[in-house]
Amino acid sequence: MPKALPPSDLKLLIEPNDAAPSPLQEVGIAYWTLLGVDPETNEPKWEQRVSALPYKTWSSGAHYAAAAAVTATLPGYSCATCDAELTLTSRQALADTLAGKAVACRACHKRVDEQAAKILEPRSLERRTQRAAEALKQEATVQEARELEQSRREVIADRYPVATNDQEDLLSNASLLAKLGAWR
Repeated sequence: MPKALPPSDLKLLIEPNDAAPSPLQEVGIAYWTLLGVDPETNEPKWEQRVSALPYKTWSSGAHYAAAAAVTATLPGYSCATCDAELTLTSRQALADTLAGKAVACRACHKRVDEQAAKILEPRSLERRTQRAAEALKQEATVQEARELEQSRREVIADRYPVATNDQEDLLSNASLLAKLGAWR
């Protein structure tokens, strides 16, 4: 894994959206948690892969869920369209900015704010919050089942130990006749 510059070399300001429920805010903060920047490629290195984030109960796109949850601003950089301070639309927008490409802010990308507004719409938010709670319950049930299965396996392993198949160990514990037979 290439080394990364510490995140202190890159100031990314994350401002939680007060209208977003805390589980959604956690998704947004996790989405934008930066480990640093690869000094060779100048690409951002993230704490978690997008696929590892629990965003699907909120939106089909992680960047939309993150946009509903938080606002990520990159101080010192300007929008290529309106020249305002750069509020990022996605991780790719940060990568493009670091690569020197012209990037437009969230305000200039109307679709991002439209999708965020749909996520935060009261009826939709209630359904999504219920789905998130159900997903947490289901995850807890699956974890309990895993723990139960592991404890069962441990009991079986303790009660019925498996003999070794290591040839040297077998010969060292064998009778003289068995040793002579193995030697032939």
